[in-house]
Amino acid sequence: MKRSCLSVLALLVGASQTVMAAAWNPGRGQSYSQLSLTGGSTNTQYDQSGTSKDLPGDYSQASASLYSEVGVSDRWAVFGSFPLIRRDHLDTPSLTSTGVGDFSLGMRWNLIPDKPVALQVTQRFPTGDSDSENGRLPLGPGDYATTGELAAGVPLPWWNITAEGVLGYRLRNAGYSDEFVFSSSVYRPWGKWAFAFQVFGQQAVKNGNINTGSRSLVGTYRNNTSFIAFGPRVAYQWSPRWGAHLEFEGAGRVRNLHSGVFPRLGISYRGG
Repeated sequence: MKRSCLSVLALLVGASQTVMAAAWNPGRGQSYSQLSLTGGSTNTQYDQSGTSKDLPGDYSQASASLYSEVGVSDRWAVFGSFPLIRRDHLDTPSLTSTGVGDFSLGMRWNLIPDKPVALQVTQRFPTGDSDSENGRLPLGPGDYATTGELAAGVPLPWWNITAEGVLGYRLRNAGYSDEFVFSSSVYRPWGKWAFAFQVFGQQAVKNGNINTGSRSLVGTYRNNTSFIAFGPRVAYQWSPRWGAHLEFEGAGRVRNLHSGVFPRLGISYRGG
């Protein structure tokens, strides 16, 4: 099972390392790539207390991103998330930003040979335009972020279901608070089909500057952002190498962020 990106809009678009099957490596010489398209709109944001407010206008986003991972040995893998293009638009006032987002690189190490228990480290780079002056819509927060995660998976004793849990900590700078990150998922294959349900999110530590990102008109990349997101995923493997997936995520307990249910459609390729 492979990871999806957030549909709590732009916060982690392209950061596919947030909710993936992090406990499993693809194996020496094996690879997995996923090209995904996301789009949708919302007019709701949440403040620090979790109170919902109307945005000044409808906010929409469309993006294309690529995630790839390669097994360099039986226990080591490297991976990357690359936001190829993204367009953010606010109706009122009329504002549009188009460009790339932040890309990430990481590595994963299986702690126990042939067991789904792994450590992974991900480094995010500020390649997206973070300028929020003069009413601009930023395409990234503008900081480097390093995330360390521990992942473990286990087959459950009924219905051929596999479960996974991930717990981690993200170190941030440029005035942003550090964050605890977490995810859990259950997955069931059924012939060429596979079905999953995921829960994931983050909790701000609140050790940064409260004013960081405060000029964002729609709540994108504000500081001290917290949320819990959830949703289903359906995948179809039409050949040993090629597949497709459709997923939806919504969010609850949102703080300092806008939120909406955005679908994500993609194709995948397994190499090696």
